Amino acid sequence: MITVTPHPRDWCAECGQSWGRDDIAVTVAGVMICDKCAARVADVARTERERRRSERRE
Repeated sequence: MITVTPHPRDWCAECGQSWGRDDIAVTVAGVMICDKCAARVADVARTERERRRSERRE
């Protein structure tokens, strides 16, 4: 489950960057990460899902 919160902490657990009150943080598996890292995680998950689908088709 992914939860979006306005400003939970002041640093990203993934990249270590800090953010301000206006930035968005995302909770993934109980860890707060910035929106840029969340987009990267979603991209990796999407790529992995597509790879598995193509393997099933073959």
